[in-house]
Amino acid sequence: MQPEPQRLQTPVIHEASYRTMAPTPPVETALLARDRPHLIALVEDDPCVRDSLRRVLRLLGFAVEAYASAEALLDSADLGQIDCLLLDVHLPGMSGPRLKVELVRSGVDVPAVFISGAVDPGIMQGIRRRGDTLLHKPLDAELLATTLREAIARRH
Repeated sequence: MQPEPQRLQTPVIHEASYRTMAPTPPVETALLARDRPHLIALVEDDPCVRDSLRRVLRLLGFAVEAYASAEALLDSADLGQIDCLLLDVHLPGMSGPRLKVELVRSGVDVPAVFISGAVDPGIMQGIRRRGDTLLHKPLDAELLATTLREAIARRH
């Protein structure tokens, strides 16, 4: 019996962008005339990626609620507080794009930034047609921050 091949994990953030990231911005820059940082709802099934993104987003000045599945987010208490979604495209159970559709149907229409290591063109077109953004893994921290801030600004 041959040993199982090792699974290579794609880094979630480009190492160079993480190391050269600007220091944590003052909280005031993330507030944009608010009394709290913008809340990002992160849905990512890979625990390592989810934890890494949670740490990076907090360093970038965002508040973060992280979920392991679309269903866990839907079961959360207050969806109305979310300023932006950061969704993995491929999730077990309900996919990221399907989650966004379900949230809009239920009256929760917040901007979304989708992330994925590989996406087929049909999914990519659907995401863009709805006015959302798709970023490919590994992510650049500066690009992630800029994309989230732009998505939030379009909402307000």
